[in-house]
Amino acid sequence: MTDAAHAIPYVPAAHPQDLVRRDLAYWGFAAQIVVLVLLQKFVLPIPGAPISLPLVTLYGWLAYMLLTSRLHVSYPRLLMVGVFFATATISQVIANRPISLLSYLELLLLYSPFVLVWKVTAQQHLRLMSVFQDAMLIGAAMVFVQLASQAAFGLGDLPSLEKFVPKFLLLQGFNYAPPIAWGDAFIRPNGFFFLEPSFASSFLAAALLIELMFFHRMSRVLVYGGALLGTVAATGILMVLIAGAPLMLARRGRAVVLAAAAGALGIVTAYYSGLLEHLTGRFAELGLRNSSGFQRLVAPLHQLSGVFADPAHLVTGLGAGNAIENGVSLWPIAKVMVEYGALPGVLFLAAMGTCMLGTANAPLALALFVAFNFTGGFLLNPVSVIQILLLVSFLAIRAPRFAVHRPAGAARLLSRARAAALSQLAPRAGRHAANPTAPRAVPPRRLA
Repeated sequence: MTDAAHAIPYVPAAHPQDLVRRDLAYWGFAAQIVVLVLLQKFVLPIPGAPISLPLVTLYGWLAYMLLTSRLHVSYPRLLMVGVFFATATISQVIANRPISLLSYLELLLLYSPFVLVWKVTAQQHLRLMSVFQDAMLIGAAMVFVQLASQAAFGLGDLPSLEKFVPKFLLLQGFNYAPPIAWGDAFIRPNGFFFLEPSFASSFLAAALLIELMFFHRMSRVLVYGGALLGTVAATGILMVLIAGAPLMLARRGRAVVLAAAAGALGIVTAYYSGLLEHLTGRFAELGLRNSSGFQRLVAPLHQLSGVFADPAHLVTGLGAGNAIENGVSLWPIAKVMVEYGALPGVLFLAAMGTCMLGTANAPLALALFVAFNFTGGFLLNPVSVIQILLLVSFLAIRAPRFAVHRPAGAARLLSRARAAALSQLAPRAGRHAANPTAPRAVPPRRLA
């Protein structure tokens, strides 16, 4: 046999930085995930301007990553985010009306990190995503604990973080424990650590989609899916429905089977437990003015049309922080349009699309893009923005260093050329090629 028959394909050695290692960058990301999931209700209690704890830790970690040259600037993102910031700033300068400087600065602070990218290998990406998956097991478990508590001790009796932590340490302005309907005794679980049931639903949907995309563990699918139904919130279910089509198109067979099995089991469970009736009732709220569904999905359009009835507001808006948010949960694009003008609103949506879509977690990115921009007032919510940043926008998968990449066509041509060369060498082997056990003829040595 020829040596080529025993040849082993050459695999270049991985660069040390491409190995899945647990260095300060990894532990910093892990700590940020833990803070985001388990400490999202907490603030740094600065008098008059409390700062979300996840935002504080995020900037501390970003500072380390910048100092160690781990981060890269994405120039397409820099262009889109920069143009949005520029038009928003100009609109406030020419508006000639009082604005909230704090609201404007918060906008800059929350969305500036979207221009940064951390390039990791596929193995590193999976390791980082697994940190989020493990943290969400705790959140899912607390949803089940809150459901069990109400079943055992009576409706409305469930463990909540607010009973143990002083109010000045918690982020205010959220309905931590809303009933399933006005006057109903059943309290929708918020997973103990999450701001509202809708936030728990969004995070659980993200964990479920990541599990279906990368890890394919049926036990985890059932845990995340069951807890998602237990929140009785439509946000996460909407995310799963939106991401379903990209998952199917990706033709990930096992993911499709797991999703179908979990979905069928979830529908049956929701039907017989009464959850399905409550979930469909959430969509029926759209026609009721005082309902959560109306305030989050219908009222933003009403306010937007009312503001733009004055053509001058198309250019400058009402000014940063001047949108009326009583009885309405303004979508991010609606809030930007109301406060900064129509053009900054369009540019904001384009910038978010540039930063989110086409990333490593594409189905999750699409689901979060729709849920963030069109289901609630998340523009200046640090938890929602950082969720997108860490799970979708921030990570970019790169190939291992020193890897040799050849197009498929070039690889076929190279294979054919190699076969042709071997075939030309075969006749020269003569009898030895046909009978490898025959003795090889040795030419006589010439005398000097």
